[in-house]
Amino acid sequence: ADARGNLQGIYRSGDGGDNWSSKSLVNINNVPFTWWFGRIYVHPNNPDKVFVTGLNMFASDDGGDSWQRIFYDAHIDHHAFYTHPAVPDFYIDGHDGGIDISYDGGLTHYNVKALENIQFYTCTAEPSNPDVIYGGTQDNGILSTRGEADQWNYLWGGDGFSVLVDPHDNNRIMVQVARGHVAVSSDGGLSFEDRVSGLEGFFNWNAPLVPDPANPDRIYTASQSLYVTENWGVEWSALSPQILQPNVGEGGVVTGTFSALDISSVDEQSICLGTDHGKVWLSRDGGSSFMDITHNLPQRWVTSVKFDKWSTGIYVTLSGFRFGEMTSHVFYSDNEGINWLPVAEELPDIPVNDILVDDLLEDHLYVATDVGVFYSPDRGQSWNKIGIDMPVVPVCDLDKTKESRLLYAATYGKGIYRYELPMTTSLDILTEASPYIYPNPTSGVVYLPDHNKFNSIIVYDMQGLRKASFASSPILNLAQLNQGVYILQLSDKETVVNQKIMIYH
Repeated sequence: ADARGNLQGIYRSGDGGDNWSSKSLVNINNVPFTWWFGRIYVHPNNPDKVFVTGLNMFASDDGGDSWQRIFYDAHIDHHAFYTHPAVPDFYIDGHDGGIDISYDGGLTHYNVKALENIQFYTCTAEPSNPDVIYGGTQDNGILSTRGEADQWNYLWGGDGFSVLVDPHDNNRIMVQVARGHVAVSSDGGLSFEDRVSGLEGFFNWNAPLVPDPANPDRIYTASQSLYVTENWGVEWSALSPQILQPNVGEGGVVTGTFSALDISSVDEQSICLGTDHGKVWLSRDGGSSFMDITHNLPQRWVTSVKFDKWSTGIYVTLSGFRFGEMTSHVFYSDNEGINWLPVAEELPDIPVNDILVDDLLEDHLYVATDVGVFYSPDRGQSWNKIGIDMPVVPVCDLDKTKESRLLYAATYGKGIYRYELPMTTSLDILTEASPYIYPNPTSGVVYLPDHNKFNSIIVYDMQGLRKASFASSPILNLAQLNQGVYILQLSDKETVVNQKIMIYH
């Protein structure tokens, strides 16, 4: 590919690289992001049989003199390819929709459905029903489920991002896809119409879309300016003058965009914005004017800005990796950015992608990082990893509704997880060797010698779905549950204990 990302050429050498000849590009899609795929594979048994990954998948039988498309109706954006040396027509094609397998050289193929590897950018729980979950995904659009972990429905878009559900009418849904494109459904996601009138400028790949906590009909987004709608996107208006200067680089990469946005629930006139080049801006007059409050922050991509729910302070999370210095990726300021205090120095030196401030437990924070979810009970002085069986995987987004204590985490490659937060100030997570229950594994009946320490017992499956609940008891009968691994959550007024248990029949 050339510097702009277009396909520049395909070349072949027959003498170990001393001489090269240009080959045909006819029939191969030329798109301005060939850098996203752009790989060449040669069949192990036939040097004239060549494959090129691109927007679509292409094959040549004559060393690149001509090309034909294979895996014709597979998902677009092909990244990986495999040919079997002993079965010449057996191909595996890897793309943004998973993998397809063919036994006849790519003429016919089928998609492998068993892979649980959707890459979620965002997650949103419906306010009135925590089992209804929406997620924006990498090149698989906006998806939704009504609680069945393996049953997701496609709603709209290509690269899907933010989802807002009207708390007064759950059939009205606003979604945002790549580069700030907004659409709204009034029928629960069956159909959508564009809502972009009035929006101008260059938007971030994952542009912010945030409702006013005091008025859910008032919704904000940002490109180089701040925009607001009070009628669910029928009309957008610029609330601020242009703050940033966009830069359109090679390959269509745009910088100089707002990447994060939040509205204070303590002071509705306070609005905070973060940028893709490490700046933080603050308005105290409802968005009419902004001041740069970056000051001593490291120059990193701002992944989120969040107002404290208990004060007018501000949290900022940053990306950035391998800069040759150990630095916090979470900062806090209570004086409009004059001083930014690091509050995550105990965390690994990895990108932090989102932060959530607990609306019930003061000083409790939750962060999404490239290796999972961490929580702090003391405003960042100490941190612990949260969640049994959460894989080591990038977590891009966190969500929690006011109506529940469920924390949702969108992972980039392992689906969406949820975790029930405590009602009180203790969050004790015990190991699998905890002696609270036995036998483990069990065929159905388990004993709790310390049952009097707890007043509630809830059983969850490994997808986070509630399967059973009990009052405090020394004996639990779990025989009605299917064979598998579950989480027993034992709680009282001060403690929540999560214990893994295996049931067999």
